[in-house]
Amino acid sequence: MEWKAQWIWAQEGIGSKNLYLCFRKSFNIPGQVAQASACCTADSMYKLYINGKFVGRGPARGDRFHRSYDRYNLTPLLVKGKNEVLAVVHYRGEDTYDGVSVRGGFLFQLEGRTMTGRTFSVRSDRSWEVGRTMAWDRRSFRIGPGLGFCEEYDARREEVDWRRAAVLAPADAGPWGSLEPRGMPLPMEEFLPAGRVVVVGRCKPPEGRSFSFDLGERFGERDAVAYLSTYLWSGGSQEVELSLGSSGGVKLWVDGEEVLSYHVHGRAEPGQHRMRLKLDRGWHQLLLKADHSAGEWKVYLDLEGDLGVSAVRDLGCGPCWMAIGPFENEMVGDECVGFSTRYPPEEGLDFGSVCPGKGGEVEWVPWDSVAERMSEEEIEPSEFHEGEMVIPAGEPTAVVLDFGREVVGFPRISLEAPEGTVVDLGYGDELEGGRLVPPEGKHYADRYVCREGVQEWETFGRRAFRYVQLTFRRATGPVRLGEVGVNLTGYPVRELGSFVCSDELLNRIWEVGRYTVKLCMYDAYESDPLTHIQRPEDTRTEALVNYYAFGDYKLISRTLRQFARSQGEDGMLREAYPSAVPFPSSPRASALWTISLWEYVLYSGDSELARELLPCLERALEGMERYEGDDAETKVFYAGALGAASRMALLLGDEAGYAKYLGRFNALATSTDIHPRKECGLADFLAVCFGVGEDAKVPPEGLSFPPYQLSYVAEALLKMGRKEALEVLRGWGRMLEEGATTWWEDWEGGARCYGASSGPTYLLSAYILGIVPIKPGWRRFRVMPRPCGLEWAEGDVPTPFGKVSASWRWEGGKFRLSLEAPPECVAEVGLPGRGELLRNGRKVQAKEEGGYLWCELRPEGREELEVSPVGRHPPPRT
Repeated sequence: MEWKAQWIWAQEGIGSKNLYLCFRKSFNIPGQVAQASACCTADSMYKLYINGKFVGRGPARGDRFHRSYDRYNLTPLLVKGKNEVLAVVHYRGEDTYDGVSVRGGFLFQLEGRTMTGRTFSVRSDRSWEVGRTMAWDRRSFRIGPGLGFCEEYDARREEVDWRRAAVLAPADAGPWGSLEPRGMPLPMEEFLPAGRVVVVGRCKPPEGRSFSFDLGERFGERDAVAYLSTYLWSGGSQEVELSLGSSGGVKLWVDGEEVLSYHVHGRAEPGQHRMRLKLDRGWHQLLLKADHSAGEWKVYLDLEGDLGVSAVRDLGCGPCWMAIGPFENEMVGDECVGFSTRYPPEEGLDFGSVCPGKGGEVEWVPWDSVAERMSEEEIEPSEFHEGEMVIPAGEPTAVVLDFGREVVGFPRISLEAPEGTVVDLGYGDELEGGRLVPPEGKHYADRYVCREGVQEWETFGRRAFRYVQLTFRRATGPVRLGEVGVNLTGYPVRELGSFVCSDELLNRIWEVGRYTVKLCMYDAYESDPLTHIQRPEDTRTEALVNYYAFGDYKLISRTLRQFARSQGEDGMLREAYPSAVPFPSSPRASALWTISLWEYVLYSGDSELARELLPCLERALEGMERYEGDDAETKVFYAGALGAASRMALLLGDEAGYAKYLGRFNALATSTDIHPRKECGLADFLAVCFGVGEDAKVPPEGLSFPPYQLSYVAEALLKMGRKEALEVLRGWGRMLEEGATTWWEDWEGGARCYGASSGPTYLLSAYILGIVPIKPGWRRFRVMPRPCGLEWAEGDVPTPFGKVSASWRWEGGKFRLSLEAPPECVAEVGLPGRGELLRNGRKVQAKEEGGYLWCELRPEGREELEVSPVGRHPPPRT
């Protein structure tokens, strides 16, 4: 791509984080369009429209030194004459797990030609218009640490103040790093309506309130002072118990009277200070001051009593709290000078104006008025009728909807409502008493404020959930709720692989694993679609599932390159990357990246990526060689990395590297660092998985592993030919019994869509169906079924040359296998048993080894093989 466009943005002085800007450019095309394409990128995210029609969104994640751009075919969207390009760009300005915000910027270049051969172009420059839309509230909350922002959108404020754009830098300059193509398909989008209505009812505010504030999330400043303010409504004279905790110094005023001044720093606890307050009927102001000097900036407050809480003396919809700050603060030793300084909020309780603060002027901002309120309100169910739903005016009303299973995308609502009606959208995976249970520690909710009439709104950011709760507030008239759904999005894959067997539970487990990984594939292999983190440890399992379920190689290729860019001076790779949050480097992450690189070469046949990343691999292995920890699991992963590296070196013709890595592998395989151990642990099973151990005990009762680790246990048992392997795999059914539609991070919960917990999908195809590559690109593969007590199994496995299809069954005392594969592939087939091996009804020479009869063949159409084994027991160890 020859870039001639320029990075553009608005003039300075309009804010630095959580900012939404609109860009537009009108242009004329002198004839019918024959061909046109555009490249686009932004910091942080964009949505692109041509002539009012949605084109796409991006860019894919990158690090500080590499910025991805997207290419679109615009030929069908452009017309002769006047056209317009419009983009909405969200600049986060804060560190997140899935990207780096350097400086707000937008870059666009369109090149095309008409039917008569005339060329035309549109490039971002100072001729563009840019404007800030006031619809999005920049003061909205972070969803959680390392995550993006909640959205609070006011449709009454959609007007844009258009001004001339400012040029920041040429395309190949500026702080955004080098530009590179996306290198993989654009995400798919498809609308899915909600499945069923769970409950409709009036929202009842709770008695008493609990609040948790992380001022560091709000302000991001160290050694600073901030204030929190709210009003309490008491319906009559009462005595209220108040509990308060803070990590730093804290002061509290009630109706202007100081009731607490405490300046000892420590870890914040909810009940550090307790007091009783006498309140008469009416409004009472609470003003709280907290300093930040103890490494965190947290405040907990609990109120027990019949109280209303509102920062604006309005119990209908306003924010619960207002925060102001941070203010200047000096530290003398461990003492915070600002703690005793009287800042403007202490001078007057009615403080709604702008005042001088740290780094200039600051103003009141709302504190989590969406997620917190929704998580505390109870729902009193009422009758409702299927079809058009009408929400009455008056008291807040909630509607809880079930999508039937976990979904990932952009929530969308359509409705007809009076101006000023507020719709809060909360997301989660659990219900309790018909009410949504939000993810722990997350502010997982958005807000939409209606204009008058019929309207539709879709969030800018992705959300992951099963249930959505809509809470309608401040409706001055009836609200007619139209279609509610989600614009599904994800990496575009085709479900080429399949697996079914005589055990319906295992079939369901295979399918749920496929779906879980599918939801974790976007512009990276995400550990889970809520946090968006990309980790080498999780990516390996997800990629293995992909090879059997989808057969995609582009996403993992990009992922492996990105991990390589995280390499530090010590040779180690980071535990998560790319990420603005600085994750540490580790030998385990480096080892699993090395193993994943070999598996990519094995399944895809692309040895050029291994050659490209060979210098990184060599530095990583040298870094792991210097690792002096005593973690047996990490050392087994290192052994697995050495085995993978030796095979890659051999493939690339590096005989010296092959000998070096194989020698290290053999030395480590016999060392006391790995063997022996008295107790059965994960390292024993990992040793079997990576070829440095031959046996491991079946896990004793009471020994528990999280699902993503239990996959290694099951794989080791399968390699040993142990019938207990299927019982381990059936253990995933515990989550199904709890209503899971995607696999969890842990048996008790954690992330509710965790890709690395999907190992059984890979294991069932690779070991029970029995199909694995043994030469890069599947040019040679092995078929070695492990029945483990099952009656039959069948399935398809995608390869670069097409599908390998197999089915096996016990029938009439014989073991029969049907196999079909592309002609480019050679199969090594092993069937359990002894005696004669028949191919298409004719006896063929076979070698007996490990309880199997083996033959080699190049499939010619569908091949039928059978053997008469001794008994119908699971095969012996191999």
